[in-house]
Amino acid sequence: MENLWEKKGRQNQNADSDPMGLSDFNCVPVELTHEDLNNLEQDVMDGELPSTAGFFFGSDSDEYYQRQDLEFIKKAREALDAGLTVVYDSWW
Repeated sequence: MENLWEKKGRQNQNADSDPMGLSDFNCVPVELTHEDLNNLEQDVMDGELPSTAGFFFGSDSDEYYQRQDLEFIKKAREALDAGLTVVYDSWW
């Protein structure tokens, strides 16, 4: 998602807290489109998402998280089709 945020021109970046534009990707909402979801789905299916480990993430559970990601994509598409906005947000 950080790469998508960069590609979209760092949308929603808080310029007041970072006048130099150097902030990291944390607590920054990124609006997702159908195209973004299609790309995400392809990355999930191809196993292209980066591995993540650590205290908050536990051990690597690729199949479990793949199912969760695909379910999110399905629900996000339904929300977009219903005229809603879908936003990814992170905090760490």
